[in-house]
Amino acid sequence: MVYISSEGVRAHDQYAQDGLHEWNKTAPPQKGLKEQCYFHKITGNGIAAMFQPSFQKRITVEFDTGELDCFTQWKMMGYADYVMGFEPGNCLPTGTEDMKARGLLKWIKPGELREFHLTMRMLENPEEWMKFSDRN
Repeated sequence: MVYISSEGVRAHDQYAQDGLHEWNKTAPPQKGLKEQCYFHKITGNGIAAMFQPSFQKRITVEFDTGELDCFTQWKMMGYADYVMGFEPGNCLPTGTEDMKARGLLKWIKPGELREFHLTMRMLENPEEWMKFSDRN
């Protein structure tokens, strides 16, 4: 199960668009699948969470969208390449020209330092997971 505090989501390409209605679902590993990449619009305190019921494993990633205003979700439900990835960032993985065209390209001046804050935690009980799953 997946929860992302998303106000909107768009697919990176047509293959991901075909699966957009299931961006927040996992499936058993299957042959012949390709990676699907989704870009989420998140404001304020960003939260992404995953729960694996078979192993009772839960993890959350929290971040400030004032620092990291882009969020990418990677989804691959294939054999041998089964993964769900969360990537808070200051850009999308679409290249410099795309970010420039969208008016989202950021620059760090020579010698400039930036700090970014992330909180990752394991959820310890089912009640904590319900806080996230009830939203989705």
